[in-house]
Amino acid sequence: MVKAFFKVAFRNFVNERFFSLINLAGLSIGIAVALLIAVFIAHEVRLRSLS
Repeated sequence: MVKAFFKVAFRNFVNERFFSLINLAGLSIGIAVALLIAVFIAHEVRLRSLS
């Protein structure tokens, strides 16, 4: 079943390259921003616990 999902996803990626790249770029930016926010929050928590 999972193999079928990957086949469909790959087929859609090949057929709709432009929109797939836009979606992939958006996902990458979203993950990067989420990681930056998590690192910033962890840093702030560490600083506040020291003072």
